[in-house]
Amino acid sequence: MADNIFTVKQNDRLPSLVIIARDNLGPVDLSGYTATFRAFNVLTGETKINAAATIATDPTFTASGATLTLSSADVRVDQDVTLKSTGALPGGLSASKKYFVVSVVGTAIKLSEAKGGAPITTTSAGTGTHTLIVGAVTYDWSATDTDTPGTYHAQIEATTAGKRLTFPNDSNIVIEVLSDLSENSERTVAIVLVMDRVQPNAAPKLRQAQIELEVDRALLAATWQANTFYPAGVEVLPPVRNGYAYLALNAGTSRATAISQSDWQSEPFESFSDGHSDSMIEWENVGSDRYNEGITGVETNPYDINRAARACWLIKAQLASQMIDDGDLRFSQLHEQCINHAASFQPFQRAARFVRAF
Repeated sequence: MADNIFTVKQNDRLPSLVIIARDNLGPVDLSGYTATFRAFNVLTGETKINAAATIATDPTFTASGATLTLSSADVRVDQDVTLKSTGALPGGLSASKKYFVVSVVGTAIKLSEAKGGAPITTTSAGTGTHTLIVGAVTYDWSATDTDTPGTYHAQIEATTAGKRLTFPNDSNIVIEVLSDLSENSERTVAIVLVMDRVQPNAAPKLRQAQIELEVDRALLAATWQANTFYPAGVEVLPPVRNGYAYLALNAGTSRATAISQSDWQSEPFESFSDGHSDSMIEWENVGSDRYNEGITGVETNPYDINRAARACWLIKAQLASQMIDDGDLRFSQLHEQCINHAASFQPFQRAARFVRAF
């Protein structure tokens, strides 16, 4: 698994997250900065985490020959570092290079210009105060960070005097919060059914989080809520299901109180107004809420199980294709099988809407 993917089961705690803030040279000097850890749902953009993170104090050091003696010993072999000084760095060291730690004995370390390379022997002690820049930022997870299953993108933001730096600067951190599959929500039922259909443990393997993300992408309608902004084109279901789904013909914010059950039109293509501002939403009855017709017991589940299964098989086909590109031709037949499996799952599609004649 990639280093920037963190997977945890719902409501479990992750160990403290440590991010090394790097630029094109190496670890960045964050003295004077404050740091914030932010995480967003990859589908909705909703903020999940927006909390303070801790910037580590970079150790100072003195130099004698090949040995640097640190004020604290929180470094490890192969770690990359950069250097700074209030005066002149020890001879043989530069503030414009990245170095690697090649030896750690207590607070005594040795540096090299290459990982595992020969230690650098300094030729002078230098002047001023010298600092080893590690660029470490730590976030300690809270109990609410993993209470909602889903996939999230996260980054550390470091700020000072209006200047903002974001790390990692080449990718996002991915946080996968896995569902408790023993609970009986419509989402979890859909996840289990999709897992049954896509053979996640057969090569090319799929992570549970990948399947959950495709299930989330396959949500066709959510239950209507008060005081909620809805864009045009979204479908909702009445809080008390009546067998029909409703399409927002325009964007707007729903009313502050519940909609009367009798207001939810039961005739196809009939509409009614909802909201408490100039941008009233027009909800149109677009037909049946049976999104999974043919799958016994879950016909009205709003997650399109076939759509999610199809997407998962296409991911498996893509993974097989990558293996073929890497020279493993054994996956050619498997790639074809994955494509065929994907084609066997037909996503839900509404019948074409007919314009009524008046």
